[in-house]
Amino acid sequence: MSQMGRFVSLNAVAETLTGDIGGAINPVANNIDVLGGTNIGTVGTIGTITINLDNTITLTTVNATTFDTNVAAAAVTLSGTTLLADGSDADIDINITAKGAGQVIIDDLQLTTDLAVTEGGTGVSTMLDHGLLVGAGVAAVTSLDVGGTGVILTGVAGADPAWTTATYPATAAIGTILIASGANVITTLAPDTAGYVLTDGGAGVAPSWQANADMAWNTEAGATVAMAVNNAYINQAAGLTTFTLPAAAAIGSLITVCGQGAGGFKIAQNAAQEIQVGDSVSTNGIGGYIASTNQYDVVSLVCRETDSTWQAISFIGILDVA
Repeated sequence: MSQMGRFVSLNAVAETLTGDIGGAINPVANNIDVLGGTNIGTVGTIGTITINLDNTITLTTVNATTFDTNVAAAAVTLSGTTLLADGSDADIDINITAKGAGQVIIDDLQLTTDLAVTEGGTGVSTMLDHGLLVGAGVAAVTSLDVGGTGVILTGVAGADPAWTTATYPATAAIGTILIASGANVITTLAPDTAGYVLTDGGAGVAPSWQANADMAWNTEAGATVAMAVNNAYINQAAGLTTFTLPAAAAIGSLITVCGQGAGGFKIAQNAAQEIQVGDSVSTNGIGGYIASTNQYDVVSLVCRETDSTWQAISFIGILDVA
């Protein structure tokens, strides 16, 4: 028979088979010793030697070292589940280290090619530092350029999202609103006085908080009252009450005086001011005025020219224009 590359005559000498390794020639006994070993079963009868591998192979003697094996030539399965369909899927370097009888450690699993998106990977080896990843179907993921300080990401139908050109504040306090204070510069507008409203500043001007155009009503019983824009006054004094126009007023500012007290009311002017009632105009400056002639006369005025000219937009009774 042939054993380990040698021809041995059964009639001349005996061969000792120990496990799966051929032993030395036995010069004494004219026989063959049939010995089993780890993972190998042996049976000997006259003229017949049977050597069988065990149904379960137990690894007992793997050198305590690490070696690499390249899985690329055939399918790879684990517990009946196919991990790689064939060797074309990927090249994988696996380190296998002996741990003890019947045990090994498989670690340091490294792909030598990029794992495709269809296999649960990204399809790329490197990512843009600080970039955002964007899917591309089954193709490799892509990286968006890093956005500038304060810009935000916006959606684009059918395309990759994009960074805005405008910049936005990093924080915003309670009650603030976002406005464009300049071209592509979004800032916050802080709250102002309670009751103020946001007013359009016109083309090219940021909006601002302004006093509510609705009239604030006041009751007055004194002899003199300095009026404020966008305020209405109910005169309750028993004697004459002199109301003086606001020294500063924007076009469109309103004031109203409603008579109730028996003394009536008079609306006096500051320097360079005048009041127009219908076709009549008061004397310009401090000397001019309009006055009620009946207890319950009412007049509403609007500022027609900044700071200076007021005009009656409605009145009840006959007013004295001087």
